[in-house]
Amino acid sequence: MLKKSFTLGLWFSVLLGCQSYDKAERLDYVEGSLKVAFLADIHFHNVYGKLQDSQYVGLSTQTPDGEKHALIRSMGAQLKSTRLFNETYFVLLAALDDLVKRKVKLVALPGDFSDDGQPLHLRGLASILKRYKEEHGMRFFAIPGNHDPVRPFTTASGKKDFLGDDGQEIAIYSLDDKRCAQGQRDGLVCANDLLKWGYKEIVATLADFGFYPNSKDKYFETPFTQANQKQFIFEERHFKWCETNNPTKCIAMPDTSYLVEPIDGLWLLAIDANVYQPKDDEHLSQKGKDFKGSSGAGYNALLQYKPELLNWITDVVQRAKKQNKQLVAFSHFPMTDFYDAAQPEMEALFGRGKQQMARMPLLNTAKVLANTGLQLHVGGHMHINDTGSVVGEHNTLFNIQAPSLAAYRPGYKLLTLRDEIVDVETVVLDEVPRFDELFGHYKDEHTHLRRYSPSKLWNDKILAAANYGQFTDHHLKELVRLRYLPKEWPNDLLRYISENTFTGLFETTAVECTSFDVDAALSHANTLLKWKTTELFNDFYRLRNADSIAQVSLARQAFYIWFHKALNQCSFKEDSLQYKLSLMLEIMAKFSNAQPSDSIRLHLETGEIEELN
Repeated sequence: MLKKSFTLGLWFSVLLGCQSYDKAERLDYVEGSLKVAFLADIHFHNVYGKLQDSQYVGLSTQTPDGEKHALIRSMGAQLKSTRLFNETYFVLLAALDDLVKRKVKLVALPGDFSDDGQPLHLRGLASILKRYKEEHGMRFFAIPGNHDPVRPFTTASGKKDFLGDDGQEIAIYSLDDKRCAQGQRDGLVCANDLLKWGYKEIVATLADFGFYPNSKDKYFETPFTQANQKQFIFEERHFKWCETNNPTKCIAMPDTSYLVEPIDGLWLLAIDANVYQPKDDEHLSQKGKDFKGSSGAGYNALLQYKPELLNWITDVVQRAKKQNKQLVAFSHFPMTDFYDAAQPEMEALFGRGKQQMARMPLLNTAKVLANTGLQLHVGGHMHINDTGSVVGEHNTLFNIQAPSLAAYRPGYKLLTLRDEIVDVETVVLDEVPRFDELFGHYKDEHTHLRRYSPSKLWNDKILAAANYGQFTDHHLKELVRLRYLPKEWPNDLLRYISENTFTGLFETTAVECTSFDVDAALSHANTLLKWKTTELFNDFYRLRNADSIAQVSLARQAFYIWFHKALNQCSFKEDSLQYKLSLMLEIMAKFSNAQPSDSIRLHLETGEIEELN
């Protein structure tokens, strides 16, 4: 176990001089000024970026601005990933243009704004944010996720599945990667643009987007620095971690948390919840490979490794109340349950920790966070649209899960702040200009696979998508087929559902449960009978990921709920297929009956959630 030391900021003297005031006198109620957008999990891929260390330029592509060269990953790679890579370029532009139309000026980025912290993508992201800042007066406030610094310090990296000429994959790796160290060869490009940058390089590149104070800020502080001081040195923003048996051997572990007041009366609390645990705390170094990633850590690990942040958050909350500040916190990781209380059934069906449940904040963790007094937090990481809440000692903590721009169903959260009332709108981005700009390259890839690697073929119906929303739905269905079903589901249940019709499922259920009414089931299933039973799996993930914005008809959701209730009247053996099917349907029923998460009003004082649509 590591010993840690933590130097809190010296802002207590500043507190003594703070005066309370009427918020209505200080907040600017001009349209749009109290709206804050949260764009989570962009996973931005700089499609038209250029490698600085290589002559390789990518694939010639026709764009509205003429011919450009695209550095893109293969469709095969995208369809096995929980996120899209290439199309994030276009959806980010669409989201920002949508915000311009809505006159929204304040935009928070709750982590995973880049694709693995690679210089190529971060340079492109910084360029786009700078343009919207200069042309539209937008302010951006970023906090890193586990895909930004994949490790706290820079590491060699690259990807083997960029798309090359004639639909073939090529590899691009950083110069110090072992593949490049072995010498250049066909199908390999070496460039440091594919490094995985650590904190220092990322913060330097995005310094103007929240990580350092801006002249327009009314207030700025970090947990480590004096309030509103003029100079913020990166090396001062860290925890000191020391070896257990050698307290003289320590390492500075970066943390980029900050508090900013961009307009009078509004405080945005950016929490760096990344925790990179050393693989061997007896041999600390600044090599990224010596640390575990932060993907499965989140707030459960933060309580152990960064508990001092809780003291800071608690203090910020108390000062916000004293000074009548409207406080909104955001970070990459969720603070509450994001599976609608379905975790017991999911663990019974899939196993402990499966289906990303290892990322679930424990109930005790959620209560500890609520007991800081925090009332409103926006998170990402899960690529899930959801509303969660937990009751603390004196307040309710609302956790708003923002959907990803890079996955089904794509969108962002827009918060309108009015004292103790917060309206939360989920803006879905189905229509994205130019989303199909790269489809010609994917067609070349499909042709190549059909000719030379038919076992790796993917369903090219995705290339018939009429809009970006359909594209992400196709992506999800292929992800279910190629990754989720083989890796996550019990084999016997998978076969049972896949090899049956709905009528067959009803009839085999009736054999195990004589009270089950097959005719009633057929009547309730109605038009669903024309679908393949494998659509159950697709709907499971649609509901899991998108919650109340899932494109699953109310009739289908009503049938799943009815089927669950009918099976609940039966007594099945725990290892039977019907019992596993009943668990699956109970989970889907909980997803369907979840707290509203589309357009809602949060009453911070009472803890009430009101559905607006």
